[in-house]
This record gives sequence, C-alpha cells and structure tokens, in this order.
Amino acid sequence: MADDQLIVITGASGHVGGRLFMHFCTATDRQVRPHIRTTIPLPTWAVNHTATFGDLRERSVRMKALRNADVVIHL
Repeated sequence: MADDQLIVITGASGHVGGRLFMHFCTATDRQVRPHIRTTIPLPTWAVNHTATFGDLRERSVRMKALRNADVVIHL
C-alpha cells in the first residue's frame, strides 16, 4: 500500500475498526477517512481526519464515503 493512498475504514467506531483507525492516525502518516454509522465526535487524536456518517446501504452515503478511496477496510 502506497503512503499517499486514501484508506476508508468502515465501522471506525467499533472495537476492531476503532483500534485500526487509531493505529493509522497515531503511528503512520497515512490518509484515513473513517466511516461511522451514527454521528459522533472524533477523538482528539483524529483531529486531522474527516469522517463520513450514515448507513452504507444508502447509495448517496456510500458514494460520499468511498469517494476517491484507494483502499477500503470494511468492518
């Protein structure tokens, strides 16, 4: 995976997704977009990341969440 690729993590507020999101935010310089089903504030360690919110079964939500994504980690 190249360093400049955009990684989208669905389920980024869950047990596994949250830890993976934190790892990418704190231990790497990778560009990460978390996707979370319900609107919640992001943790302070994720201040430079913009999340998308909503149900991925809805086409408009899915299109916004996956826009320009190079890698999707679906949890």
